[in-house]
Amino acid sequence: MKNGYGNLLWSALIISGLCMFLMLSVSTADVLAYLLIGRPFPGANEIVEIALAVCVAMAIVYAHYSRSHVQVDIISERFSPSLQRIMKIMTFALSTLCTGFLAYGSWLLALTSLQEKETAITLHSFPIYPWKLLFAIGLTLAAIEVFRQFILACLGRPHWLGGRMKPSMDEGES
Repeated sequence: MKNGYGNLLWSALIISGLCMFLMLSVSTADVLAYLLIGRPFPGANEIVEIALAVCVAMAIVYAHYSRSHVQVDIISERFSPSLQRIMKIMTFALSTLCTGFLAYGSWLLALTSLQEKETAITLHSFPIYPWKLLFAIGLTLAAIEVFRQFILACLGRPHWLGGRMKPSMDEGES
């Protein structure tokens, strides 16, 4: 993908990777602190928990784009092409609805958290509201991607956008 939307998807994947690196670093520091000085890293669980939520929300955007979700098609592969298309449209409609509701709920939580300037209460307090905003953004991007695929399924067009997302991420292109 050469456009801004492709860059947005790529940014979500980068944020997911950075969250994963943060979880790895904090977990390693937690274990080393416990082994070397007999006390765990304060706040490690809270940091890993909140980073995990953002990691998953941002990664699901690319999973939707690349259709990396598990699909059981033992029965549906025997359907006629027109029935397969109808099932695909119904699946995308339901996915759009569910992901949209998740995004809506996450925005309600994120905006409440932002309004209250929510912080984690640990030895090293840190703000939670930026993480909740990133989580809401990730689910919103996922909802947009599923809706885009729903529209393309209704039009009978393939879901891949023109061009490459990034050279290392062009699954599905021939």
